[in-house]
Amino acid sequence: MDADRIIVTDHVEIAGAIRRSVPNKILVVDPRFIDLADPGFNADFVPQFRIMNPKVEKTVRNLGGEIVCALPPRIPITANILLYTAAFTLQSRPASLLYAPLHSLQPEAIQQALADATKPDPWYITSMIAHRITERLIGMKIVPLLRQEQVSYTSWMSLYYLHIIASLAQTSWTRHILFGTCKADEIDSFGGAIHHSKQPSLFKAEFSVVERQIDSEFPDPRYLINHILSGITAPLIEVFPQLEKAYLSGHCSWPFSYGGVSYGERPLKVMEPVGILQRVPKSTPALRVVRRYEQDRHLFRSFSYDPADKSQPPVNGIPEKTKRADVRMIRTEHLPNSTLNELLDRLTGKELNLDFSAVLKPLHNDFIVQQEQAIGITAKGNKIISCLLNAGLTERVFYLLLRALENIRLNESSYTDVMNQIAGTLNYNAVASTKKTI
Repeated sequence: MDADRIIVTDHVEIAGAIRRSVPNKILVVDPRFIDLADPGFNADFVPQFRIMNPKVEKTVRNLGGEIVCALPPRIPITANILLYTAAFTLQSRPASLLYAPLHSLQPEAIQQALADATKPDPWYITSMIAHRITERLIGMKIVPLLRQEQVSYTSWMSLYYLHIIASLAQTSWTRHILFGTCKADEIDSFGGAIHHSKQPSLFKAEFSVVERQIDSEFPDPRYLINHILSGITAPLIEVFPQLEKAYLSGHCSWPFSYGGVSYGERPLKVMEPVGILQRVPKSTPALRVVRRYEQDRHLFRSFSYDPADKSQPPVNGIPEKTKRADVRMIRTEHLPNSTLNELLDRLTGKELNLDFSAVLKPLHNDFIVQQEQAIGITAKGNKIISCLLNAGLTERVFYLLLRALENIRLNESSYTDVMNQIAGTLNYNAVASTKKTI
């Protein structure tokens, strides 16, 4: 790595790990030296910023040459916004901003990340801005109602989790197709498992089937956080710092993901299985077979795993020969079960990892309570849910917002379309609100 490059980061401990790995000059910068103005965007959802700390802003603006922003691979929402604040500040300056995602704080991994630093992908910056503006849009809609109840606003993801946790206390139903012993779960168009609040009907139909095979592992490495937490009785408030410390100590790669969705994070990798990392299940190579069954608007999907070790039996294996009589639809009733395991199962079904920030904020604010495996909504949390429903912010609305934001990571040019879709979902009139603010 070029010794003339200046490295900026937002965390003292991360800066310490970098200093132990390379001799470059390192600056620890408070990322909120600029932030969104009020309301933070114009009628076209172009972000509008204001300087919060002129001294820090001047320091960053006066940087020259190649600047490497070295951070964990995360979508910043509140305090961790250095990448896009630096990008905004340096956009018209004689400096080149590079991004080095620190998947691991092992010295060799840091050196490699810094050597491989490249210009940040536009979709990544765009995703950050979209998340920040979505947070503002939801805040404008719900904060006035929360103030009337004298409760604080945390984040929209934590509000989404309040809905999910509340739903655990209600009876629900799922539908499945059985192909011999292989089970396919009903999913929505985004790939998330469907839980019906009312008993759904069963039907007979011919399904078109699409199959794809992927070299993978079992258990699925994409949801290792959910595996780690399965069956745990320790308070999540205590588990989070253990995982954070494991990353900062170089024992594992970055273990968190915003919203439970991957935005450039890699599957969790354990370098030293100490402490809570001992709960990470041992994965073995396997061929993952994904089958998608479609009939009109009904979708079902099965995951099957064929271990590379042929002495091990397949998981949810697909029968070689299945007679028509062996194919049937079943319905499963899920009784109220307000447990952490059930929450994790729901998230895995939606193809999400648990988002620690979305759980910790309600725990700290007494919106939810956890006692060993039991997790539920408090009286204060129920007040918030009532406010959300009055504002039209249902669990389904939050789910649609999360999936809409995923589109930006696939194509940053869709920013305007996605933001208009989000505004439509929230019944937000950008022009009227902007004029009102002015």
